[in-house]
Amino acid sequence: MAKKKSNENNNANDKEAFAVVADEVGQNENGHTGSNHRTRRQRMDELDLQIIDLLFAGNSSRQCAAILGKPVSTTQRRVRVLIQRGILRPTFELGYSDLGLKRGFLHIYLEDGSIQDVTSKLLLRDGIYSVGVHLGNSDIVGRFVYGTSRDVLGLIGWAKELDGVDRVMWSEEVYDMSASPNLSNIFNNRG
Repeated sequence: MAKKKSNENNNANDKEAFAVVADEVGQNENGHTGSNHRTRRQRMDELDLQIIDLLFAGNSSRQCAAILGKPVSTTQRRVRVLIQRGILRPTFELGYSDLGLKRGFLHIYLEDGSIQDVTSKLLLRDGIYSVGVHLGNSDIVGRFVYGTSRDVLGLIGWAKELDGVDRVMWSEEVYDMSASPNLSNIFNNRG
């Protein structure tokens, strides 16, 4: 028996939005995920955007379904498809403070160093769990965990010795808050 196609995916009145995602994601020689910087547009309808906003606000798939008045199976299927398409990425986060650890940001300003070399070296350092390349203030921002002030001093001293690094600054994360990005508004307000 053939499966009936749901009207919710084919409703011509649904607003569509597009997200730019990496076309091909692979691993570099260090095993880190990266992109070849080619992009493609992914279609999302209003329901997808609402689900994403509700998930970012901390709701489970079941809670999203209840809020939207949709079956749980529909919401779970939509989330699964968004993950498969690379629009959503499921993550796990460690309860650092429950383990007696603190989190910080390492801000690295390059003089003439290779961004790729410095980011690769940072990711190999114990305690650093995320590195981002930024435009604007610092060139590289690394997120790290530490137990004592001596750990931070050791990390800063080590980072200052990396080739091409001009200066290093750091900050401690006191707490972190999240909010929904309100994707529906962002995509609907684009001219």
